[in-house]
Amino acid sequence: MIIDFAAGAVGVDLNADIVIIGSGIAGLVIAREMAASGKQVLVLESGDISKSLAADAAAKGLTHIIKPDGEVLQQDHYLHESRQFAFGGAANKWGGKCAIMDPVDFKARSYMPMSGWPVDYQTLVPHVEKACRDMQIPTLTKADDWARADFSINNRYNFESSIRTFTPLTGEDTGSDYDRFKRGIATRPNIRMLINATVKEIVTNRSGDKHIDYVCIESADGEQHQVSGTTFILAAGGLENVRLLLSSNRQFPQGLGNDHGLVGRYFCGHAIFRLPSSVPGRQAGLCLPLAKDSLLLKEYVNKDSSTPHKLFKLSENAQRRKKLPNGTITLERRLESDGQVFYPAFFMLEQQLTEQSYVSLLPPVNGHSALQLHWHFSRQDVINLQAMLALFDADLQKSELGYLDYVFDETALFKYMTLASHHMGTTRMSDQPDKGVVDQYCRLHGSDNLYIASTSVFCTSALANPTITLLALCHRICTHIKD
Repeated sequence: MIIDFAAGAVGVDLNADIVIIGSGIAGLVIAREMAASGKQVLVLESGDISKSLAADAAAKGLTHIIKPDGEVLQQDHYLHESRQFAFGGAANKWGGKCAIMDPVDFKARSYMPMSGWPVDYQTLVPHVEKACRDMQIPTLTKADDWARADFSINNRYNFESSIRTFTPLTGEDTGSDYDRFKRGIATRPNIRMLINATVKEIVTNRSGDKHIDYVCIESADGEQHQVSGTTFILAAGGLENVRLLLSSNRQFPQGLGNDHGLVGRYFCGHAIFRLPSSVPGRQAGLCLPLAKDSLLLKEYVNKDSSTPHKLFKLSENAQRRKKLPNGTITLERRLESDGQVFYPAFFMLEQQLTEQSYVSLLPPVNGHSALQLHWHFSRQDVINLQAMLALFDADLQKSELGYLDYVFDETALFKYMTLASHHMGTTRMSDQPDKGVVDQYCRLHGSDNLYIASTSVFCTSALANPTITLLALCHRICTHIKD
């Protein structure tokens, strides 16, 4: 049942077994799973049934991109353009690309500060398979589902192939596949979806043990109520989770879960880099003689969302030998001229984690504290990217396939950089409370009934589109609560 809090709360039951803050794809999947186990579920969404000017204004804030030389790039559009406060969350504008993290992404790597998750790849595999079914795609963990020949470079010594596919569950328009998906969940008998209900504070009891008593919600006209429940799940997204935790300071002045100053710290995301080539006006990319072109390369072109595509990624062996983070090279299209074939490409590289990348609160205006993002790129990030491109070029030439035509220009690197709408790391997972915000089950350290279901719990960004890993963690949360 979908209930509009803007119409008032008279007769609305504001108590449930499971209270979920946020109606994005994570909140929806958990609501469905917990309702299927017989629980009464209440989902709180600050936005309307569809996007609105008021909700868009609430998502605005400041974004500072800090380059290695200290120059600050102001990109304040990023916070509101990469989020959506509405029924269905940011998945309303999602392109649907799906991938799974590599086993190495979960491992501690001595050359990558703060790397290593308290869960490993194999632990998540059964939950990943559920997530793939949720998204109506073949199982990403089963190689047989993707039995295609790869384009081999230097016998895959440094670079392997990785698959990216697309879920049909996209679109915010009425009648779209994602619209039917979210409405099908919200209209289940034991699920109540309360829209236009902004959570202002998460309130703990007075004993100091972080047990959640209730959350305070507010309508657009200022009407406030308390919502109580047995278990609470914060699924408001990798940025909004920070605002809610830091604003919940009634019992904990520094913010709920922020005992060690880690809420909002170690932000990480995905930056997409493009570079110039040796040909004026042409983007960097893979250049090879027509005779060396292969039909296999067609599967590596990122054309559209109708078909899966592959990309080249650094192998775990290469990462460890070269002390490099994960990195990928994606071909964008095919061009042919004068006996040469050229594939323009973009590049991605896992960033080194730093506490200098963080999300904080701005001073409140009319009772609302907007967010400020400081996203720091280090000199080592640039060095690592340059090393990956040099290695890819060397492998192409060693295999006598062609070469990577690029000019490594740091000014161009940041000029043409685009930022994906992936917000990670701000409530990171850890075994020890002084190293993170939630435990391996995504439960807030020190709390018995608050979980965080979001990419904010990711320990590293890796380079896979994060939705499948997020949904796998959601299924793991549900299993833990049921047990």
